Amino acid sequence: MSLHLEIASVRKKARCSNPLNTTPTFRVIDLPTELRYIIYKHLQVYTMHDYVVAEKPKEARPEHDAPKVTLITHGVPVQILATCRQINVEAKPFLARKLKPVRSIVP
Repeated sequence: MSLHLEIASVRKKARCSNPLNTTPTFRVIDLPTELRYIIYKHLQVYTMHDYVVAEKPKEARPEHDAPKVTLITHGVPVQILATCRQINVEAKPFLARKLKPVRSIVP
């Protein structure tokens, strides 16, 4: 047990004394609830287009392009839900409302 505590304290000291880590951290949870709600309201639904191109068949004519499929993905930045339990509980309803219109589009 004491070995574990010693290792933990060494790790903590190492983190604090890191000269490259001079940027102060910012914790969203320290903001007032009203400001966090404003942040959640501004989270945007994103659309990604991924293109999948198959190999051109050998017997295809030169003027024909290789078959191509576009995969369209809609989503929201769910990473915020992994921040902590309180932010997860607060942000989930906002993200669900943003995804509602997207669900009606996707078959």
